[in-house]
Amino acid sequence: MSSAFQRRSLIADLRWGATWGFLVGLCLSLFVAVLFGIRGPQLFLPYGTTLWLVVGLYLVGGLAGGLITGLLRPLAKWRWGAALIGVFAAIPVGLGCRLMQAGLAPWELNDSLTIMIFSVALGASVGWMYWGIFRST
Repeated sequence: MSSAFQRRSLIADLRWGATWGFLVGLCLSLFVAVLFGIRGPQLFLPYGTTLWLVVGLYLVGGLAGGLITGLLRPLAKWRWGAALIGVFAAIPVGLGCRLMQAGLAPWELNDSLTIMIFSVALGASVGWMYWGIFRST
């Protein structure tokens, strides 16, 4: 049986997802570090955050989103499945953004709606566009 038709293991999918998620988080972190180098701390002042919190969000959110992507990778046989994976993978980043903005303030309906809209709009489109990467062996 050719390797293209062999079933990947869950561990292999999780490793694959964690690697991709961390690499995406690292790329975003490098990008924001360059912006910080150009603009300085005032880049983050309007948002009430710091470079280190944003970098932490990108790395932890990327890793968590990557693990979710790896866990759900079998759904990527279908393009709509990849879009659904993207929705779930975007949730940790949305939760991290909410945590950076509001800290441990009580959760409100607006928080849920914002994360749902963010995850569907960003996650589904990224999953749809990167379907080929998700389903590669």
